[in-house]
Amino acid sequence: MKNLNRNLKEGKQIDDEGLMVMYQEGDLEAFETLYARHKDKVYGFLIKSLKDAAAADEIFQNAFVKLHRKRGQYDPGHSFLKWLFIITRSEMLDFLKARKSNVEYVEEVHGQKPEAQMPAEMIDLKSVDALSEKETLALSLRYYEDHEFLEIAQKLQTTQSNARKIISRGVKKLKGALVGGKNE
Repeated sequence: MKNLNRNLKEGKQIDDEGLMVMYQEGDLEAFETLYARHKDKVYGFLIKSLKDAAAADEIFQNAFVKLHRKRGQYDPGHSFLKWLFIITRSEMLDFLKARKSNVEYVEEVHGQKPEAQMPAEMIDLKSVDALSEKETLALSLRYYEDHEFLEIAQKLQTTQSNARKIISRGVKKLKGALVGGKNE
């Protein structure tokens, strides 16, 4: 705490990475500064992504709890803000996956399936000429079979990063083909 107070008294601005290192060493004021700097960005991202204040509140809290629990794993050689948003996105995806599982469980109990999951709503990816064979397979694995990127990468015999790029490119081509827009 002495370091933060001394630097602030001397008018020195401490970067996020430095504050996180101080927080790792037990300086709670460093965390408070990080929180004050980034809480609005994180909450804004969640509201924009979810359009659900209650869900955003829960995920927001979970993200900062996880940051606290995982603070020892932070590498100061990497951007703090990027790390914080990775945690936030991960918490959001976990929340959405849990909510989807709960919805599917309730629907199975009541004997109803949602309309969006019916086969009539699925796009026949093989009929979209704009898509390559790899893109068709990757999109099918990701969106119809709910595979993780690592599994898709293994099936395509490529890296996880490249699998993400193939899917992203495929989504853009598919959107262009369905909407009639330009492929970028």
